[in-house]
Amino acid sequence: MALQKPPPPNFRPGDIYQHKKNLMDWHRPQIQALVETGLDLLAFETIPAQKEGEALVQLLKEFPGTKAWLSYSCKDGSHTSHNEDFVSAIMAAVADSEQVRYGWQDTGNVPPVVSYLDEWIDSGAQWIGGCCRTSLTDISETRAAIARRTSKPGIG
Repeated sequence: MALQKPPPPNFRPGDIYQHKKNLMDWHRPQIQALVETGLDLLAFETIPAQKEGEALVQLLKEFPGTKAWLSYSCKDGSHTSHNEDFVSAIMAAVADSEQVRYGWQDTGNVPPVVSYLDEWIDSGAQWIGGCCRTSLTDISETRAAIARRTSKPGIG
């Protein structure tokens, strides 16, 4: 489920990124509306800037028990769309949070999702999904690979 309020008439791109408070004020009513539905997981997808990730994690503290993941958009293999170091952006956002999981969207030549499954599951992943450019084939292959893995004795 996605919920996005339209920007105000005087909105200028980039204004919202000047202060974390602006970002928190922008996202708070949307998060509140979603949390009130009883959802079990929030997905913040294609975050372009470190400051927005930090603001979202800080804002989630107002909603105890709500779990979320962050997914950044990157302009290359190591920088967010806002030109910040990708790893630093993630570490800054999730440094003191037990509520957040993170991921990335890469527009380059990316190996198939199934090639990462064992590593993710061994690392404790409980939710595995996709975003932009995730195809029906990707989903089918992922589901089949997870089914094969969890049907082995001692797993699942």
